[in-house]
Amino acid sequence: MQMARKILPIGLLLLAAVLFYVYYDTRLPPGVQAKGGDDWVNIVSLVTSIVSMIGSIVSAIYQVLQHRKG
Repeated sequence: MQMARKILPIGLLLLAAVLFYVYYDTRLPPGVQAKGGDDWVNIVSLVTSIVSMIGSIVSAIYQVLQHRKG
């Protein structure tokens, strides 16, 4: 369990990087309008990458505080 806590921030940052790459890869050029679900792919990727980055930062801060506490 202790090892999983140490890996969690790194895993979340890697997930954020992959999702951010998906966001940039699926983004349409200016002036092009998507049809159907294509216009949601990049927005969902961006939001989930931001959530993952925030989660990794919170997890790392929590681990540092727990380490300092005892």
